[in-house]
Amino acid sequence: MSSTNEGHAPPWMTFAEAYEEQWKSDHDLAMKWWDRKEWVENLVATGLDVYGVLKTREAQWREQVFRGSVAFSEKQEQQFRRAHDLWVRTTRAILEQLVDGLEQQFDEVTGVEKLRQELPIVEATLRDWKSPRLSLAVGLREHQLPEDAAAALDRIIHCATPLPYAPKQPVQELSAEEFKRRAR
Repeated sequence: MSSTNEGHAPPWMTFAEAYEEQWKSDHDLAMKWWDRKEWVENLVATGLDVYGVLKTREAQWREQVFRGSVAFSEKQEQQFRRAHDLWVRTTRAILEQLVDGLEQQFDEVTGVEKLRQELPIVEATLRDWKSPRLSLAVGLREHQLPEDAAAALDRIIHCATPLPYAPKQPVQELSAEEFKRRAR
């Protein structure tokens, strides 16, 4: 079982932080040039991309913990929760402070509907957060045997003797006429 690198922030966390920082640093510029639809659409696309990375990476992490290939880490769980929270706060701010006004000027801002659809999903994920846990079904876990144990298992499998009984004789097929004859 491997463990996560506890000393460094994972890349997906960096994406969430960069999304928030981009929003903060460009907010003043956006307020001056808020009619720059393309800039806002790029920001919305970035938000959707960041959400995609978070969603994919969280699903992978949960699967790895479930299968036992990665140990559960409270620190990593907190990083995922924080990344989701950053995404929600940043997305809310973008929608409320930029998009709402821009939509009054233009018919459509590309990607906004998808962003609005994802926001309540991420909010529900945070609200209903459940920590991943190791599968109780041992057969669903990843197993890595030490080399000596794997060699011992190979010896057992290769030295196994065949079963002492013979298989049953296969059932013979009957023609329709023979079946009717026997049924009488």
